[in-house]
Amino acid sequence: MATTLKFYIKAPKKLEQGKRYPFYLRVLHNRKKAEGKTSLTPIIGSEIDNWIETNQRFNSKDKKYLSYNLFLNEVENEFHHYLRDHKTQMATKTPHEIVNHLLNRVKMDETITILQAVNHFYEYDILPDVDKAPGTKNNYKRSVTHFSNFLKHTKLDRLHVTEFKRQHASKFIAYLKKPNKKYNKIALNGQSVHSVIKNIKPFFTKLFLEEEITRNPFLGIKTTFKRTEKPRLTNDNFKSIIELGLSNNAKLDVYRDLFVFLCYTGLSYCDSTDLRYSDIKNGYFSIQ
Repeated sequence: MATTLKFYIKAPKKLEQGKRYPFYLRVLHNRKKAEGKTSLTPIIGSEIDNWIETNQRFNSKDKKYLSYNLFLNEVENEFHHYLRDHKTQMATKTPHEIVNHLLNRVKMDETITILQAVNHFYEYDILPDVDKAPGTKNNYKRSVTHFSNFLKHTKLDRLHVTEFKRQHASKFIAYLKKPNKKYNKIALNGQSVHSVIKNIKPFFTKLFLEEEITRNPFLGIKTTFKRTEKPRLTNDNFKSIIELGLSNNAKLDVYRDLFVFLCYTGLSYCDSTDLRYSDIKNGYFSIQ
C-alpha cells in the first residue's frame, strides 16, 4: 500500500468566532496512520474559506498564505526525500516515525560526530540531488574530503556538531592554505580555498535550520582572493588550433576536435560527454 501524506486544518463543522484552528499532517503507511500538529500559526475560522481541500493549499496571493504554502511545500518535499532515502526499509518503518521526522522531532544522535555528519550530508543531501550536475557533486566531494582530512589531522574528528566553533572554522581555512609534507598535502590558493568553504557552509546552514546548532560557525567568515583575468584566445589563436597539424601525434586529434566542438557549441565538458547520437535531429541537438 502506498505511503501518503495529507495536510488539514483541525476544525469542527461549526466554527467559533475568533477562535484559531491548528494545522495537522497525517501519514498513512502500512494500513496504519499517525498525525501531528505542525508549527504553522493557527488561523481564525473566517480564513478557512481560502483553504482548498483537494490541493491541501491556500488559494490566495496574500503573503501570509503564500508563506503557509511554502512551508507545506517544504514538508512535502521532505516527505518524498524520506521515502527515497528509506526505500529499502519502508516495510519496517511506522507512520509515527515518519511524522516525527517531518515535524523535526527526531534530533541528531548525540553520539554522531562532526566527521560522520558531514559525510552523511554529502551521501544523503548532495549525491542524490538530481538538480546538481556531476561536476558540482565532485566539487562537493572534494570539499568534504578536505574537511574530513582536516578533522582527522587535527584530532577534531570526535567532536560533536555542537562543539565545532568559529575558532575551528578559522583553523580549517589556515589548514587549507598551508602545505603539510607529513600528509603529502599541498597548499591551496585563495580561489580554491573560497570554493571549499563555499561548499562546506551549506552543511552547517542545514544543521542550523534543523536546530542542531545555535549558530553557523562559518557565518561572517570570508575568504578573499584576487580574481585573475584569464587570457582569451584571439581569432588567430583559435584558427591556429583548428589548423594544427597532428600527424606526428594522432592521439591528440580527438582532444583538439573536442575543444573546437566546445568552442563552437558553447557546451560544457559535462554536457558534451552526456550528448548521445539520438539527441541529434537533422543536424541539431538540444540539451535539457
